[in-house]
Amino acid sequence: MKLISELISARANSRYNIDSNEATLIKAFEDLVVQNPKIGSNEVIMALGIKKINNFKALKHRLEYKLINDLFIGMEKWETLEKRDMAKPTVLKLYTISLSLLKSNRKNLAVTFMERALSYSIKYDFTEITQVLAKTLMMHYSISEVIDSKAKYYTDLLEITSYKNTKETFITASYAKVTKLILQNTGKLQNEKLEEIGRLASEMTRINSEISTYVSQLYTFDVNHIYFLSILNYEKALENCHTFEHYLKSSNIESGLLQFLVYKNSGIVYYNLRNYISASIKLDEALKLVTPSSNYWAYITSFQFINLSHSGDYQSALNLTIEALNNKHLKLHPIFEELWKIREAYMHLLIRAEKVSLTSQQKEKIRPFSLNKFLNDVPFYSKDKTGEHINILILQIQFLFLERKYNMIIDRKEALEKYSQRYIVKNKYFRAQCFINMVLTAIKCNFHPVRTKTLAQKYFIKLNTHALELNENEPTIEIIPYDKQWEILMELMVRNVGK
Repeated sequence: MKLISELISARANSRYNIDSNEATLIKAFEDLVVQNPKIGSNEVIMALGIKKINNFKALKHRLEYKLINDLFIGMEKWETLEKRDMAKPTVLKLYTISLSLLKSNRKNLAVTFMERALSYSIKYDFTEITQVLAKTLMMHYSISEVIDSKAKYYTDLLEITSYKNTKETFITASYAKVTKLILQNTGKLQNEKLEEIGRLASEMTRINSEISTYVSQLYTFDVNHIYFLSILNYEKALENCHTFEHYLKSSNIESGLLQFLVYKNSGIVYYNLRNYISASIKLDEALKLVTPSSNYWAYITSFQFINLSHSGDYQSALNLTIEALNNKHLKLHPIFEELWKIREAYMHLLIRAEKVSLTSQQKEKIRPFSLNKFLNDVPFYSKDKTGEHINILILQIQFLFLERKYNMIIDRKEALEKYSQRYIVKNKYFRAQCFINMVLTAIKCNFHPVRTKTLAQKYFIKLNTHALELNENEPTIEIIPYDKQWEILMELMVRNVGK
């Protein structure tokens, strides 16, 4: 009860009192903005009958601080101290309150809150906050309230956390550097850049083994993940995931973000190892930890689709496509929305090619498909001449084969050759180049299935000697692997012979 009494006393002295008229004006101002978020200053002045511009500025200032205080007070409603992801704002809140109490010369109460904040900061490994709190408490117990044992404890703690913070700074800067390199290079990384990432990953691993903090573990894990994927060492990448998962379990730090990263990265590694079932399980677990309106949701659902499609599980890929396109939050991610429309078009191709059948429930939810309407629905990728545009181009060819519009395919021969030389060869999309050459071979063979298969075999062999490539920022340009798509084309040519 003593703490509660002290808090009530401290609150009484710190309260900022405003008269009832001003409080009414502030409330009226807030209500106006709530009802019309885009309301302008002049409209507010007229609605509230404010005579002087300075009075309006003062009222605006008071409302801003009132809302800041509301947010500060309301943090407890949505933040908890049960998980690290949610604890930091509350720890900082306790520290801020302690500083306010120090200013009003309530040192004992301030120290109580600092020590409480410090206990949570140590628990959740907030190195930087721990360093600041340890320094303040060291000064307090060395000067204001001399207690040798506590002064020594906080001095030692400050020394340890200062050292860790310096090492964490290097690791954080290295992580930022690697991330920047990845974002600036959408294709394969050049050898010198790979070597640089390797050096940073090695040094980060060495430092992490020494300090083993939350930040060092997290960033070292992610950089090693990037590096091992880049050098195609998937076994080491999987080992990296297992190591970090072990840390997560042994640390007793509950963090949805860390668990999400473990599931996401493990799913990516299993996909590269062509262990599609394990990849699907991990990606599903990652999806459970994200909200359906987040960027994480958009990314993981996209990756899961590729995983299902490349494993040949078209039925599950179709279910995921319908689910994604019926997500009301998808419009928040217009580029991902276009991607899903492209995937939906490929699902319609599989349906018409009799590679997947619709359940009665799916028939109710799937949208009718028109190729012309589809092309109008993907304006961004229709204009982009690389990446997903290749999928759109190949999809059109597939539907022309499906509908036996061979004359239209022949008419596109020259355009296909120019496109291949200008965009596909230039960007080193080797598998796409092989596929286009196989289509051009079909045109030369007048779509005769046996002749086409024989003459296109050399390209088909080349296609299969090059594995599907994976870029984490854009999982793959092959919605359905080109070898599988070629099999569909061959089946359509055989089927069309008798028609």
